[in-house]
Amino acid sequence: MQADLRRLADPKAMPSLPVLIGGMILDVQAVPTAAYATQPGGTVPGQIKMTSGGVARNVAQCLASLLGPENAPMLISIIGQDSAGDLLLQHWQSLKLPCNGILRKGGVSTPMTSYIFNQGGDVAASVADVKTVEDHLKPADLQPFRFHLQQASIVMLDANLSPETLEAACHMAHAANVPIWFEPVSVPKSVRASRVLSCITYVSPNAHELIAMAVAIDSTHSTELANKLLLQMAAGGAMSAAKQLHLLVPFLTSVLKAGVKHVMLTLGSQGAALCTLRSGTDVLAQHLPALPARIVNTNGAGDCLVAGSLACLVQGQTPISALAFGMAVAKEGLEGEGNVPAELSAQAHALSAASKALLERMVTTSTRLGAAKL
Repeated sequence: MQADLRRLADPKAMPSLPVLIGGMILDVQAVPTAAYATQPGGTVPGQIKMTSGGVARNVAQCLASLLGPENAPMLISIIGQDSAGDLLLQHWQSLKLPCNGILRKGGVSTPMTSYIFNQGGDVAASVADVKTVEDHLKPADLQPFRFHLQQASIVMLDANLSPETLEAACHMAHAANVPIWFEPVSVPKSVRASRVLSCITYVSPNAHELIAMAVAIDSTHSTELANKLLLQMAAGGAMSAAKQLHLLVPFLTSVLKAGVKHVMLTLGSQGAALCTLRSGTDVLAQHLPALPARIVNTNGAGDCLVAGSLACLVQGQTPISALAFGMAVAKEGLEGEGNVPAELSAQAHALSAASKALLERMVTTSTRLGAAKL
């Protein structure tokens, strides 16, 4: 590791700022020209660009834009000593964001992901090479940042980390009663925090990730029944949010009973819901519908939702208000070409107005575990 990038400020003099740990990734994005659809086995005209990405990196940039440079979060990640790493670090420095948590290591490749988008702005296919984060950002690398984690206003962890590093970060933050947000990233990676769910305050899965997490920790869920539910939801087309939430109650219950305080469940075109456990048996779901959006790029919308939510939580707002604001920020992400929309601080009034409008449309339901059936 390069010592100059690990030189830390005096921890006792640090303000209480968010700390984010996870992927800093160079994205290679391919978008076909409007007149052409992607074709298996063939090529079509389009545009290819490289942009800074990675869940933790995207959330950190978006959060800094919302909170201002004086409240910029600390990002802890790892990149290689190669040209891709140079590009990522130069962009981060151009944003005037702190680099003391970004580690560099020789002999490894900077994490990269290749995306192919369809004409609607959705990801048609992708391949991620993030083994450097998984294999080389180790629990020992977090030790110099222990004070940062334990003085943070909130810690966000993305599932690009290895289970061992996730667990180490959770234990450090939890020991100081720092709230923790876990972003599952994908179905295969969503189970990496299974052993430390009791430390986690917030988790932000989609339905597939939620089911995978529940199956991993609760043997009463069979893979066969889980697959049956996913097929049922897929066959339902635009299944209502109420129906989806009803079917997901057994899986929500497992995750919440494991110790997670709040599940910020994303439901795609049906919006999102804040789910909590009430009286130990009932799942309380506060559903917010999706805001209308002119979709250009779906790649960073989930990261924007997390960043908007974190921005509110560190300012003391309620979880449901935070989710509503996060959804307003996610709309801006959907309508922009990059992973993170520019100059969000200038849109603070409009974002607040949109989140207030969402809260007025909130629908609350309470379902007991035995009442939810496939």
